Amino acid sequence: MGRGSSPLRSTGRQSDYHHTNAVVDYMADFLGRRKLFDDLKRLLKEMSASGSNLVTSRTASIAVRFLGRAGRIQEALWVFDEMEKEFNCRPDNLVFNNVLYVLCKCSAVEEGHLVACVEKGLLVLRKMECPDSFSYSNVIIGLCKIGRVEQALGIFEEMCRNGIRPTRSAVNILIGNLCDANKKNPFIQNVKVLGSLDILVPNLSNKNHLESAKGVFSKVGELGLFPSAFVVKMLIDEVTSCGKVEEALKIFNLVLDRGLRQDEETHHIILQALVNVGRIEEAHRIFSKMIAEGLKPKFFTYNLVISALCKGGYLKDAEEYFYLMKKKQIPPNNVIYTALIHGHCKADNWQAAVAWMDELLGLGWCPHSPTVALVDSLLRKTKKHDIADKLWQKIECLRIHKDCKSGKWEAAYRNVNKMLERGFSPQVYTLDLVDRTLRKAAKWEMAQELLQKAERIMAE
Repeated sequence: MGRGSSPLRSTGRQSDYHHTNAVVDYMADFLGRRKLFDDLKRLLKEMSASGSNLVTSRTASIAVRFLGRAGRIQEALWVFDEMEKEFNCRPDNLVFNNVLYVLCKCSAVEEGHLVACVEKGLLVLRKMECPDSFSYSNVIIGLCKIGRVEQALGIFEEMCRNGIRPTRSAVNILIGNLCDANKKNPFIQNVKVLGSLDILVPNLSNKNHLESAKGVFSKVGELGLFPSAFVVKMLIDEVTSCGKVEEALKIFNLVLDRGLRQDEETHHIILQALVNVGRIEEAHRIFSKMIAEGLKPKFFTYNLVISALCKGGYLKDAEEYFYLMKKKQIPPNNVIYTALIHGHCKADNWQAAVAWMDELLGLGWCPHSPTVALVDSLLRKTKKHDIADKLWQKIECLRIHKDCKSGKWEAAYRNVNKMLERGFSPQVYTLDLVDRTLRKAAKWEMAQELLQKAERIMAE
């Protein structure tokens, strides 16, 4: 069509043929899909010049959509602006919504022109007699894209007053932007007083975007609409970060009651919040339900729950989750073993504490000094001095091995001396390893001294 006359014009000259609106609409769609935009504009002008009112609002909406998505914003706006004057047809909601999509939502708009396009979109919205859900939602999305969250919130409130439900994408973007705004401008801020002292005070410049986000969530919930799982997670995360655990739990349960499945990360956020305030039984119930529903907690969630159960005295449940974790091929770490050891020490169960300590040592991990001291204290309190001494020797030998392997001959020498001074001789292979490490560092006299001390202790 780019060369010569239009096929529609030549066909229209036949006496037995008359164009119809459906044919013009089809040709507009055909040209738009093939990105023949000059031909598309020529089609509109020729049909308009024929005086047969073949360019309808549907034809115009097709042209606006294809031109806008191709980034030809000015040409799309030309079609919209000339509808009544040149094409002799009034724009309907389909045309308005396509224009608003192009101005506010379309990714083809260049960054530098985005603000001007969204402002133009606001003017277009005000021209509409009966804006619908897509009209308002496109403007909300556009305002959020340029950072005018409070203005977007105002549009949302207006559409709710008019009894119009927003689209899910608009709700997602609005709540997500409100949560981001709250994170960037928290309701509590640090203020310096008396030169150097920091105190926490309310940030009066903040519009409390979190309350607005919760309000939007509540309102769309009443309308039977919920945001995506990702946005729900954002909202719950922001609510818990402000210490409002009960409100976060209410949002979480409401979403689950409506049959909307939440992912493992959202569950972890709720579990973390409950554990932080000591509500371990509730955390246990949610975690148990999470597993029953087929969700797959990650390592850090197991770590959180098992540690919390150990602190709360629910040792049987903690051990069940420990073995489930291993069954799922999620290897536990030093932190989980330490939690189990501390839990059994707190319950005065020395047999289990020693068993978990032995398993930890068998993996080649050295427990922290407070953990060693706690187990040693329990064993000596229960008159299990021999077991305490053997366990202490195991731990010291493991530390010596680690020092030797990492080339820390001074630490190895110091730890062997500590054992010898308490009247304990390291095992033969441990002494041999220390001897080789010292000789490699050219510390012949130290090596000979340790061997002589060990021989005297063994002889006694």
